[in-house]
Amino acid sequence: MNEPLKQRLVGAAVLIGLAIIFVPSLIDRSDPVNGDTLPAIPQQPKLKVRSHLHVLKLPPPIQADKEMREVAVDVIKKAPAMVKKVAVEVKKAVVEIKKAPVLKKKIAKLDAWVVQLASFKKKENAYTLRDRLRKKRYDAFVQRIKMDGGVVYRVRIGPELKRESAEKLLKRLMKETKLKGIVKKHSRT
Repeated sequence: MNEPLKQRLVGAAVLIGLAIIFVPSLIDRSDPVNGDTLPAIPQQPKLKVRSHLHVLKLPPPIQADKEMREVAVDVIKKAPAMVKKVAVEVKKAVVEIKKAPVLKKKIAKLDAWVVQLASFKKKENAYTLRDRLRKKRYDAFVQRIKMDGGVVYRVRIGPELKRESAEKLLKRLMKETKLKGIVKKHSRT
């Protein structure tokens, strides 16, 4: 995903988050069922502490309620423009995502390589060799192939993305198993 698209999505998320935070505080505080207004937040109580040494003086109550209302009114005024801006950004992001190349097409074009170590007419022999290779921690599998003379079971190891890696693997396997294998292009069938 390119950088401008990321920035747009993050910006859209921030604007939506701000709207979620501030819009509820702007909503009318009346109860729609009974028509009663909900009680306002009480003012900070004035405390008087008496002492023979001194009188504790507290700061005046915080005017947060008034400030919050001012912010809320400002957000309400700007909300329609912010929502439109977010909608435009989301539409642009969707268009860019639709234009982005499909990853499946790139994956389909990748070549992969396998080491074919042996071919067997008997299924049991192929699976026995596969299991021995798996015990040695190789990614071995059996591929069933239909041929004119019947069915053949090929024991293969891999796949590897680079042919050179498959050739190194073949050399190592030939030393360990004393079997002569070949490197082949991997087919998914």
